[in-house]
Amino acid sequence: MTYKLLLIDNDAPALMTPLFKSFYQNMDYGFDTRTHVTDISWDLVDRADIILLGYSFSDNHLGVEFLRELRQKRPGLRIPVVLLSAPNDIRNSEWQECLELGVNDFICKTTPPEIVKRKLDSILEGESYRKLSEELKEKLSFEESRSPIEELDFRAISALIPDAREWAYTFRIILKEGPLHRRQANGFFLAVLNRFLVNISQQTGKKITPYPFDTVNGQLQESSSPAASPGHEFSEKGNQERISSGNLRNLKEESSMQGTISKQVINNGRSVPLGIPARLMTEMFDNNRTKIADFSKNMLTGPPHDVFMNLLLLHVLEAFRDIIGTGETP
Repeated sequence: MTYKLLLIDNDAPALMTPLFKSFYQNMDYGFDTRTHVTDISWDLVDRADIILLGYSFSDNHLGVEFLRELRQKRPGLRIPVVLLSAPNDIRNSEWQECLELGVNDFICKTTPPEIVKRKLDSILEGESYRKLSEELKEKLSFEESRSPIEELDFRAISALIPDAREWAYTFRIILKEGPLHRRQANGFFLAVLNRFLVNISQQTGKKITPYPFDTVNGQLQESSSPAASPGHEFSEKGNQERISSGNLRNLKEESSMQGTISKQVINNGRSVPLGIPARLMTEMFDNNRTKIADFSKNMLTGPPHDVFMNLLLLHVLEAFRDIIGTGETP
């Protein structure tokens, strides 16, 4: 790839040797030079990958004037601008305006050429990554607009989270964050489980209900929300204490374990809105609290979309257990 550098400076030809000699004989860079800041061709500006702009000119014009015109004539153009100046050329009161007009960096004309090249290479590389990121976002947005997942039915599973806000939050994290292939797979698996859950509910005549709040076997107080645990208050403003993937990393065996593993909770911007149903884990691990705590910690480790999917799947499995019941383990 050849980068086009537009050099606009009163001493542009003379600057090429002392300031930009590190670019000589490098086919990856091409220079267009102009010695006046007025009447610059906009086609030349549009083709440039970076603008190297002198601060002051002999005709009493300033580079800032060109920047103002650039932002007016090309408001949507995102192109790096580096301001070239002599030592002490820019007054303190003028720095802020330069930054507001989109100047990316300042280079003194006495800077060694090796440092100049390193600075410009860094800016050009960053701009390349920005453009690539925008292209990928546009591509993903286009792919998501055609996603079949959006049309699938999740209504039965949504009934497992009675709070509509918590369901919307959980659904968004699982299906809108993380890699596209993971979101698509999560959506498909949840839709299949949703269909199975509906079919089994219809065949057995049993309703699909959220994880219960009642006591099982007189010992395990179960809950689908940390707010239901004794001593925890629920705030309507959404600042309720929630279980998060972070605070359970250091989860230790508790002397008394209650339905959702919610003894250690924190307010966290990336918190999990669902409690952790403990019934199946208690059965599968024979009420071994150490194993349950270790499994819970590992289940809540990873990126948010994985953690939320793990928790929602656990609630779905609890719903199946509630409808089907349990039999003797062979």
